[in-house]
Amino acid sequence: MFQFYWKTESFAKNKLIRGQVTELVDGIFIGITANHSVLDGTSFWHFFNSWSAISRGLIHLPKLPVFQRRFFNSINFPIQISKSHVQNFPDDFVVPHFKERVFHFSKQSIVTLKARANAEVGTGTTNQMVQISSLQALLSHLWQSIMRNKNLEPNEDTHYCFIIGGRQRLHDLPQEYFGNVIKNQKVTMKVKQLLEQGVGSVALEMNKVIAANTGEDFNKFIETWIASPELLKISTISSRTLATSSSPRFDMYGNDFGWGKPIAVRSGSANKFDGKITLFCGAEEGTLINN
Repeated sequence: MFQFYWKTESFAKNKLIRGQVTELVDGIFIGITANHSVLDGTSFWHFFNSWSAISRGLIHLPKLPVFQRRFFNSINFPIQISKSHVQNFPDDFVVPHFKERVFHFSKQSIVTLKARANAEVGTGTTNQMVQISSLQALLSHLWQSIMRNKNLEPNEDTHYCFIIGGRQRLHDLPQEYFGNVIKNQKVTMKVKQLLEQGVGSVALEMNKVIAANTGEDFNKFIETWIASPELLKISTISSRTLATSSSPRFDMYGNDFGWGKPIAVRSGSANKFDGKITLFCGAEEGTLINN
Protein backbone atom coordinates (compact mmCIF):
# COMPACT_ATOMS: atom_id res chain seq x y z
CA MET A 1 0.00 0.00 0.00
CA PHE A 2 2.97 2.34 0.45
CA GLN A 3 5.61 2.43 -2.28
CA PHE A 4 7.93 5.24 -1.19
CA TYR A 5 9.74 4.07 1.96
CA TRP A 6 13.03 3.84 0.02
CA LYS A 7 12.53 7.14 -1.83
CA THR A 8 13.95 9.40 0.90
CA GLU A 9 17.42 7.90 1.21
CA SER A 10 19.28 10.38 -1.00
CA PHE A 11 19.21 14.14 -0.53
CA ALA A 12 20.33 14.65 -4.14
CA LYS A 13 17.73 12.52 -5.93
CA ASN A 14 14.71 12.15 -3.70
CA LYS A 15 12.32 14.10 -1.52
CA LEU A 16 12.97 14.47 2.20
CA ILE A 17 9.42 13.46 3.04
CA ARG A 18 6.72 11.63 1.11
CA GLY A 19 3.14 10.71 1.89
CA GLN A 20 0.41 8.58 0.41
CA VAL A 21 -3.27 8.30 1.31
CA THR A 22 -4.99 5.10 0.18
CA GLU A 23 -8.75 4.67 0.26
CA LEU A 24 -9.70 1.14 1.27
CA VAL A 25 -13.09 -0.54 1.07
CA ASP A 26 -13.68 -0.02 4.77
CA GLY A 27 -11.22 2.67 5.80
CA ILE A 28 -8.29 4.97 5.03
CA PHE A 29 -4.58 4.12 5.11
CA ILE A 30 -2.04 6.94 5.54
CA GLY A 31 1.62 6.21 4.86
CA ILE A 32 4.47 8.64 5.54
CA THR A 33 8.21 8.27 5.09
CA ALA A 34 10.87 10.86 5.95
CA ASN A 35 14.64 11.14 5.91
CA HIS A 36 15.84 10.70 9.49
CA SER A 37 18.50 13.36 8.98
CA VAL A 38 15.71 15.93 8.89
CA LEU A 39 13.55 14.92 11.83
CA ASP A 40 13.23 12.45 14.68
CA GLY A 41 10.15 10.74 16.10
CA THR A 42 9.16 13.74 18.22
CA SER A 43 9.17 16.09 15.22
CA PHE A 44 7.53 13.49 12.99
CA TRP A 45 4.54 13.07 15.29
CA HIS A 46 4.36 16.82 15.90
CA PHE A 47 4.02 17.23 12.13
CA PHE A 48 1.45 14.43 11.92
CA ASN A 49 -0.58 15.80 14.86
CA SER A 50 -0.54 19.30 13.32
CA TRP A 51 -1.54 17.99 9.90
CA SER A 52 -4.55 16.17 11.33
CA ALA A 53 -5.57 19.26 13.33
CA ILE A 54 -5.39 21.48 10.23
CA SER A 55 -7.45 18.90 8.32
CA ARG A 56 -10.19 19.28 10.92
CA GLY A 57 -10.23 23.05 10.37
CA LEU A 58 -8.05 24.21 13.26
CA ILE A 59 -6.55 27.58 12.31
CA HIS A 60 -4.28 28.31 15.26
CA LEU A 61 -2.10 25.37 16.27
CA PRO A 62 -1.43 25.18 20.03
CA LYS A 63 2.19 24.10 19.47
CA LEU A 64 4.00 25.64 16.53
CA PRO A 65 7.24 24.01 15.34
CA VAL A 66 10.46 25.84 16.18
CA PHE A 67 12.88 25.88 13.24
CA GLN A 68 15.59 28.16 14.68
CA ARG A 69 19.00 26.62 15.36
CA ARG A 70 20.13 29.28 17.84
CA PHE A 71 20.03 26.73 20.67
CA PHE A 72 23.27 25.21 19.38
CA ASN A 73 25.58 28.21 19.65
CA SER A 74 28.79 26.21 19.27
CA ILE A 75 27.76 24.66 15.94
CA ASN A 76 28.29 26.24 12.54
CA PHE A 77 25.36 25.20 10.35
CA PRO A 78 25.08 23.45 8.02
CA ILE A 79 27.21 20.60 9.35
CA GLN A 80 29.75 19.63 6.72
CA ILE A 81 30.55 15.96 6.07
CA SER A 82 33.54 15.39 3.81
CA LYS A 83 32.92 13.97 0.35
CA SER A 84 35.41 11.17 0.96
CA HIS A 85 33.52 10.16 4.10
CA VAL A 86 30.26 9.89 2.17
CA GLN A 87 31.86 8.01 -0.72
CA ASN A 88 33.21 5.41 1.70
CA PHE A 89 29.81 4.96 3.32
CA PRO A 90 27.63 3.24 0.65
CA ASP A 91 25.94 0.23 2.19
CA ASP A 92 24.87 -2.20 -0.52
CA PHE A 93 23.76 -4.76 2.03
CA VAL A 94 20.45 -6.31 1.00
CA VAL A 95 18.32 -7.01 4.04
CA PRO A 96 16.86 -10.54 3.94
CA HIS A 97 13.11 -10.99 4.13
CA PHE A 98 12.38 -11.54 7.80
CA LYS A 99 9.13 -12.65 9.31
CA GLU A 100 7.52 -9.84 11.27
CA ARG A 101 5.44 -10.36 14.36
CA VAL A 102 3.20 -7.95 16.26
CA PHE A 103 2.94 -8.40 20.02
CA HIS A 104 0.29 -6.72 22.13
CA PHE A 105 1.02 -6.23 25.83
CA SER A 106 -2.00 -5.54 28.00
CA LYS A 107 -1.98 -2.91 30.72
CA GLN A 108 -2.14 -5.58 33.42
CA SER A 109 0.78 -7.59 32.02
CA ILE A 110 2.94 -4.45 31.93
CA VAL A 111 1.96 -3.51 35.49
CA THR A 112 2.84 -7.03 36.67
CA LEU A 113 6.19 -7.02 34.86
CA LYS A 114 7.12 -3.60 36.26
CA ALA A 115 6.20 -4.66 39.81
CA ARG A 116 8.33 -7.79 39.51
CA ALA A 117 11.32 -5.84 38.21
CA ASN A 118 11.11 -3.24 40.99
CA ALA A 119 10.69 -5.94 43.64
CA GLU A 120 13.94 -7.55 42.46
CA VAL A 121 15.81 -4.25 42.30
CA GLY A 122 14.53 -3.13 45.71
CA THR A 123 16.25 -6.03 47.46
CA GLY A 124 19.65 -4.35 47.08
CA THR A 125 20.53 -1.70 49.66
CA THR A 126 22.15 0.57 47.05
CA ASN A 127 19.08 0.43 44.81
CA GLN A 128 16.45 1.68 47.24
CA MET A 129 15.92 4.94 45.31
CA VAL A 130 15.89 3.36 41.83
CA GLN A 131 12.54 3.13 40.05
CA ILE A 132 12.39 0.81 37.06
CA SER A 133 9.98 2.11 34.42
CA SER A 134 7.39 0.03 32.59
CA LEU A 135 9.38 0.38 29.38
CA GLN A 136 12.67 -0.69 30.96
CA ALA A 137 10.99 -3.77 32.44
CA LEU A 138 9.35 -4.69 29.13
CA LEU A 139 12.49 -4.24 27.02
CA SER A 140 14.51 -6.31 29.49
CA HIS A 141 11.91 -9.08 29.30
CA LEU A 142 12.06 -9.03 25.49
CA TRP A 143 15.87 -9.04 25.50
CA GLN A 144 16.00 -12.11 27.72
CA SER A 145 13.26 -13.96 25.83
CA ILE A 146 14.70 -13.39 22.35
CA MET A 147 18.32 -14.15 23.24
CA ARG A 148 17.28 -17.29 25.12
CA ASN A 149 15.73 -18.62 21.93
CA LYS A 150 18.79 -17.83 19.80
CA ASN A 151 20.85 -20.49 21.64
CA LEU A 152 23.97 -18.32 21.79
CA GLU A 153 27.26 -19.18 23.45
CA PRO A 154 27.26 -18.17 27.16
CA ASN A 155 30.38 -15.99 26.88
CA GLU A 156 29.27 -14.08 23.80
CA ASP A 157 28.39 -10.40 24.13
CA THR A 158 24.82 -9.36 23.48
CA HIS A 159 23.67 -5.78 23.08
CA TYR A 160 20.50 -3.73 23.46
CA CYS A 161 20.42 -0.43 21.57
CA PHE A 162 17.82 2.24 22.19
CA ILE A 163 17.28 5.90 21.43
CA ILE A 164 18.09 8.69 23.88
CA GLY A 165 16.21 11.96 23.32
CA GLY A 166 17.91 15.31 23.78
CA ARG A 167 15.01 17.71 24.25
CA GLN A 168 14.40 16.86 27.90
CA ARG A 169 18.16 16.90 28.60
CA LEU A 170 19.13 20.11 26.79
CA HIS A 171 17.28 22.64 28.93
CA ASP A 172 17.37 25.53 26.42
CA LEU A 173 15.82 23.37 23.71
CA PRO A 174 12.00 23.57 23.43
CA GLN A 175 9.94 20.42 22.97
CA GLU A 176 8.61 21.93 19.73
CA TYR A 177 12.11 22.13 18.19
CA PHE A 178 11.84 20.66 14.68
CA GLY A 179 14.82 18.52 13.85
CA ASN A 180 16.74 15.45 14.90
CA VAL A 181 17.94 15.48 18.52
CA ILE A 182 18.57 11.84 19.36
CA LYS A 183 21.47 9.48 19.82
CA ASN A 184 21.95 5.75 20.08
CA GLN A 185 22.81 4.20 23.42
CA LYS A 186 23.89 0.63 24.05
CA VAL A 187 23.80 -1.78 26.98
CA THR A 188 26.13 -4.79 26.71
CA MET A 189 26.04 -8.00 28.74
CA LYS A 190 27.37 -11.52 28.41
CA VAL A 191 24.69 -13.97 27.28
CA LYS A 192 25.16 -16.00 30.46
CA GLN A 193 24.81 -12.91 32.64
CA LEU A 194 21.69 -11.79 30.76
CA LEU A 195 19.89 -15.12 31.05
CA GLU A 196 20.83 -16.02 34.61
CA GLN A 197 19.68 -12.74 36.15
CA GLY A 198 16.13 -11.67 36.87
CA VAL A 199 14.37 -9.11 34.72
CA GLY A 200 14.93 -6.50 37.43
CA SER A 201 18.71 -6.82 37.31
CA VAL A 202 18.74 -6.45 33.53
CA ALA A 203 16.40 -3.45 33.71
CA LEU A 204 18.69 -1.90 36.32
CA GLU A 205 21.57 -1.92 33.83
CA MET A 206 19.37 -0.09 31.32
CA ASN A 207 18.31 2.34 34.02
CA LYS A 208 21.93 3.17 34.87
CA VAL A 209 22.86 3.85 31.25
CA ILE A 210 19.83 6.10 30.70
CA ALA A 211 20.44 8.01 33.94
CA ALA A 212 24.06 8.64 32.93
CA ASN A 213 22.95 10.56 29.82
CA THR A 214 22.89 14.15 31.06
CA GLY A 215 22.69 17.38 29.09
CA GLU A 216 26.47 17.72 29.35
CA ASP A 217 26.90 14.21 27.99
CA PHE A 218 24.57 14.98 25.09
CA ASN A 219 26.45 18.17 24.18
CA LYS A 220 29.73 16.25 24.26
CA PHE A 221 28.23 13.63 21.93
CA ILE A 222 27.18 16.36 19.45
CA GLU A 223 30.65 17.94 19.45
CA THR A 224 32.35 14.56 19.00
CA TRP A 225 30.04 13.51 16.18
CA ILE A 226 30.58 16.75 14.25
CA ALA A 227 34.35 16.34 14.55
CA SER A 228 34.18 12.72 13.39
CA PRO A 229 30.79 11.71 11.91
CA GLU A 230 29.84 8.09 12.46
CA LEU A 231 27.14 6.77 10.13
CA LEU A 232 25.32 3.56 10.96
CA LYS A 233 25.43 0.66 8.51
CA ILE A 234 22.74 -2.00 8.87
CA SER A 235 25.20 -4.57 7.50
CA THR A 236 27.38 -4.18 10.62
CA ILE A 237 24.61 -4.92 13.14
CA SER A 238 25.17 -8.23 14.90
CA SER A 239 22.45 -10.87 15.21
CA ARG A 240 23.16 -10.71 18.96
CA THR A 241 21.83 -7.16 19.02
CA LEU A 242 18.32 -5.91 19.71
CA ALA A 243 17.36 -2.34 18.90
CA THR A 244 14.24 -0.36 19.75
CA SER A 245 12.89 2.73 18.00
CA SER A 246 9.80 4.90 18.45
CA SER A 247 8.20 5.65 21.82
CA PRO A 248 4.89 5.07 23.64
CA ARG A 249 4.93 8.79 24.53
CA PHE A 250 4.11 9.87 20.99
CA ASP A 251 0.51 10.90 20.37
CA MET A 252 -0.46 8.39 17.69
CA TYR A 253 -4.10 7.69 18.39
CA GLY A 254 -5.08 11.33 18.86
CA ASN A 255 -4.79 11.98 15.13
CA ASP A 256 -8.20 12.56 13.56
CA PHE A 257 -8.34 13.82 9.96
CA GLY A 258 -12.12 13.97 10.07
CA TRP A 259 -12.63 10.25 9.53
CA GLY A 260 -12.43 9.28 13.18
CA LYS A 261 -9.47 8.23 15.30
CA PRO A 262 -7.07 5.55 14.00
CA ILE A 263 -7.59 1.91 14.93
CA ALA A 264 -3.99 0.79 14.35
CA VAL A 265 -0.46 2.14 13.87
CA ARG A 266 2.33 0.14 12.22
CA SER A 267 5.87 0.74 10.98
CA GLY A 268 6.95 0.33 7.37
CA SER A 269 9.73 -1.63 5.71
CA ALA A 270 12.56 0.86 6.22
CA ASN A 271 15.32 0.28 8.77
CA LYS A 272 14.23 -3.29 9.48
CA PHE A 273 16.75 -5.97 10.45
CA ASP A 274 16.98 -9.08 12.59
CA GLY A 275 16.40 -7.84 16.14
CA LYS A 276 14.67 -4.53 15.34
CA ILE A 277 11.71 -3.71 17.59
CA THR A 278 9.43 -0.77 16.85
CA LEU A 279 7.41 0.34 19.84
CA PHE A 280 3.96 1.92 19.80
CA CYS A 281 1.39 2.77 22.41
CA GLY A 282 -1.78 0.71 22.11
CA ALA A 283 -5.20 2.08 21.26
CA GLU A 284 -6.24 1.26 24.82
CA GLU A 285 -4.52 3.43 27.44
CA GLY A 286 -1.65 1.66 29.19
CA THR A 287 -1.12 -0.98 26.49
CA LEU A 288 1.90 -1.35 24.21
CA ILE A 289 2.43 -2.74 20.71
CA ASN A 290 5.76 -4.17 19.50
CA ASN A 291 6.21 -4.51 15.73
